[in-house]
Amino acid sequence: MNDTAITFRTNSETKAEAQHIFADLGMDISTALNVFLKKVVRTGSIPFEVTLNDEPNETTLAALDEVYNHPELSDGPYATKKEILEALASRRKTFAVKKSISRKNRKPQ
Repeated sequence: MNDTAITFRTNSETKAEAQHIFADLGMDISTALNVFLKKVVRTGSIPFEVTLNDEPNETTLAALDEVYNHPELSDGPYATKKEILEALASRRKTFAVKKSISRKNRKPQ
């Protein structure tokens, strides 16, 4: 099978950021784009959701409200996705404990 060239345009910032990520994954842009194209051919679709809907859902809106209107609730800023997920898990545990205590302290009616 003969190789062929594809040329496309992107801004330099996007290219640099992508190169950094691909380098961390042990590949260059050409390899990454080939992975993408092979996935498209194998699945017959784009391997991620493409949508015109830029509107945030209710969960995202609630999270944005918390961040913007209640900064005292945030432990951030976070350096990595892992730190964010750990903070969220910790919050869920704290919320569950508070909810449990609240239920125990209710007076029977």
